[in-house]
Amino acid sequence: MEINSYLFVYCYMFNMIPRTYQDLDNSCTENNHCVLPCHCTTSCNNGLCSGSGQCQSRWFGPRCQYNDLAKANDATVVLPQRNASINLHDNNDDTCEYNVSDVTVTWQTNYPLTWIRLITNKLDYFPNVRIRYKTNVSDTDFTSCKQQKLQLATDSTFDVWCQDKVNVMALKIEGKFASLCSLYISGGRNFAYGQKAVLLSNYEENEKVYNLSEAVDGDIDRFRFKRGTNLSITLSQPVVMTRVLLYHHVLFNEWPGLLSLELFNKSDSPWFRYSTHTMEDGTIRTYVILTPATTQTGRVSIKANHPSILFPLTEVEAYGECPQGYWGLLCVNKCPEVCTSDCHVENGQCTSFCFGYSDPPECLTACSNDQWGVNCLQTCPKKCLHSSCDSYSGHCDQGCLGHSNPPVCDLECIKGAYGKNCSSTCSSKCINSECDHVTGFCLKCPDGYKGNNCEIKKFIMEMNSFGIGFAVCCGIVALVVLALTLSKTVLVQWRPRPKFISVYDETKIQEEKCHRYEQITKTVQPNEEVNDGYETSVFTMSQLKDNSHDLTDSPSEYEYINVR
Repeated sequence: MEINSYLFVYCYMFNMIPRTYQDLDNSCTENNHCVLPCHCTTSCNNGLCSGSGQCQSRWFGPRCQYNDLAKANDATVVLPQRNASINLHDNNDDTCEYNVSDVTVTWQTNYPLTWIRLITNKLDYFPNVRIRYKTNVSDTDFTSCKQQKLQLATDSTFDVWCQDKVNVMALKIEGKFASLCSLYISGGRNFAYGQKAVLLSNYEENEKVYNLSEAVDGDIDRFRFKRGTNLSITLSQPVVMTRVLLYHHVLFNEWPGLLSLELFNKSDSPWFRYSTHTMEDGTIRTYVILTPATTQTGRVSIKANHPSILFPLTEVEAYGECPQGYWGLLCVNKCPEVCTSDCHVENGQCTSFCFGYSDPPECLTACSNDQWGVNCLQTCPKKCLHSSCDSYSGHCDQGCLGHSNPPVCDLECIKGAYGKNCSSTCSSKCINSECDHVTGFCLKCPDGYKGNNCEIKKFIMEMNSFGIGFAVCCGIVALVVLALTLSKTVLVQWRPRPKFISVYDETKIQEEKCHRYEQITKTVQPNEEVNDGYETSVFTMSQLKDNSHDLTDSPSEYEYINVR
């Protein structure tokens, strides 16, 4: 079974001083394999650097166990408009660069991109870091990392993960930093170190198995020569492997060229296979960069197909990361229940920040079109068309509004232009062709015009003596009409109405001389049948008094009472 992979071979002369090692219990005996190598400038104490010691060059992170690709032999670190960037990779977190905007790292070969560590002298805010990369140096543009996460390690240290599973030759870290003291790019941890390594020999009459711990002791010069054809390294815990380094001894002037590398998954089934090429120089190391994958590797097998007498390798290094859901240097700690699939590799804390996503720790829900940044807490600038921007950088992704120079959109439209990318022209009716750089509405109209684009002509009357008189006359007429209207309304509302007292609507009391006579006029009701109009009767007051009982008993006969 042949499984495709990305392979990159890089050769160099090496002359390294053997290292010293200690395990987590500060004990390393001949019969007890060290758990972790010591990568401190001083001695190690329980895996930590003693005294004022710090991590050796090319190492960083918890107990100095992570390989730093920013210090690889072929790495070049560049800061814009600066002659040097030595403060970023001098292994001193107290020396810093200030007002840093972008950092670019390039290599001559490909490396797996997993995560980077940035250290500042004071983290007052979370900078909106954006990771971009090139898989080939000949690529015209950088590609933005699509699956990016941020994890806080300390109050001045944060890690940025890119989970695109790519091998890169160039890396750009975009963001604005008030200070940046150190930059580390993780090349993973060497999981082959101190593991069970055996060499199978079939050159003897009886097949033998040799303990070949020297192949995984961290010393690329030390080797106990044994006859054999197959080196097998079994890991204590399955890991996600990203690259394998095979070191050839300097005494072998010619590389056999027929070496096979196989990786086996948790079920001990091969999932990766590669065969090396012939090299003319024996003083080499071979990088085998694996296909980006999440397959966990539990065993490494290296087979020499050439019938050599002595096995040619002096050291095997297998770098990788913990599988999803585990953390720690040995990858045996499980992530908390609230973030079972993803937690910080060093302390096991759940991811609390997402770039371009709003739901830590899962980071699966992308920002809406008008939001961006860490946990989507920032709003896209108004200068972006439709208020839409990139969820990682905040740059306008649909163009500018009232500005030019997309996607940054940092130039306001010049006089006479407005709209999307300043591509529209202000109305010629605007004074001096000046309009709002966003809406295009005229800032000022000529005399006699109004409207957003000065398109409406005003009605203007010249106020000379005739005009003034005409206006006054019209006002007087209007007031008179209004007064008459109000008077009529008042008269109608307050007109007295007839007062009805039982059936007597009108009473006429006629007073004769000396008040001796009173008359009451009786008028027949309209509904009575009468001949020749009305009958009228006149009563004196005495008669009225004498006949009052008749009036009371027969009120229907009298409708109107006229008092005279």
